[in-house]
Amino acid sequence: MTSLRFDVASALRWSALGLLAIGLAACGHVPLTSLYELSRFDPLTVDPAVIRAAVRLPEELRPRPDGVTMDIAFEAPGRRLAERFVLARVGDGAAEPSLRGEVVRGTAVHVFRLAPSDVDRLMALRREISALKAGSGGKGSMSVGAAACRTSARVPKRLLITTWLKFERAGRFVPVVRDLDLTAAAQGAKTEATPQC
Repeated sequence: MTSLRFDVASALRWSALGLLAIGLAACGHVPLTSLYELSRFDPLTVDPAVIRAAVRLPEELRPRPDGVTMDIAFEAPGRRLAERFVLARVGDGAAEPSLRGEVVRGTAVHVFRLAPSDVDRLMALRREISALKAGSGGKGSMSVGAAACRTSARVPKRLLITTWLKFERAGRFVPVVRDLDLTAAAQGAKTEATPQC
């Protein structure tokens, strides 16, 4: 599982980037050119219908059905809100202008969005968070994670992944993590333990 995490202060600005399942070793893989664009992402104001997440995986791996999720949480004094949303696959990188050049030999780019049936649930959660934030402040987080399965018995020695986030209708996919080696970041975890698709 790989995921992007940010912690937000009451101003809802990016304060930390990291990879939940792999640890902070991945932070060095966040492109410096992405930090400004990512700092403008406000989960309480962005249109949920335009949010897209994308991941490039070796062809030996594929996101599991219902395995790509977005978690949003907010903590205020005496109260914690948390919801998980399963993202729906909407296609591959070849259909997205800003990702076409990212599909390289031996890999596939998978693109996901919030399911239309979850938009109302997310909007209700955002209203609750906004009310808590206005009343007593607090701290929130959002993470996007992808659980993968193997399409082949053969597992490459290096599992390089790249992830993107898009949050503006006319905007581009912003690289979040580029060419992170999951085998190195997992610190000895057995890739062979990944289930077969």
